[in-house]
Amino acid sequence: MSEAAKRGRRNWSLEDKWRIVEEAQLPGNSVAEVARRRGVNSNPLFRWIRAAEAGQLGHRPDSLCFCRNPPWTSFRSVCLDEAMTEGLR
Repeated sequence: MSEAAKRGRRNWSLEDKWRIVEEAQLPGNSVAEVARRRGVNSNPLFRWIRAAEAGQLGHRPDSLCFCRNPPWTSFRSVCLDEAMTEGLR
């Protein structure tokens, strides 16, 4: 039996989904690249992104401090700049 068959289907927590969705939306990242890096198929990741954009992914956990605004609003480089300057203070 293959390793994947032994593990079965992965259940992603809501926090994991949000974290991966936000990472995939960062400037310069491709969805396929992030999916491979995180071990998730790109099809569910695209579904999660569409669900997040439609407000149907569920409540964004407060524990995610990646950026203040979700990636599909006015976020793009502003959050990266904020995160970098926050780290330098």
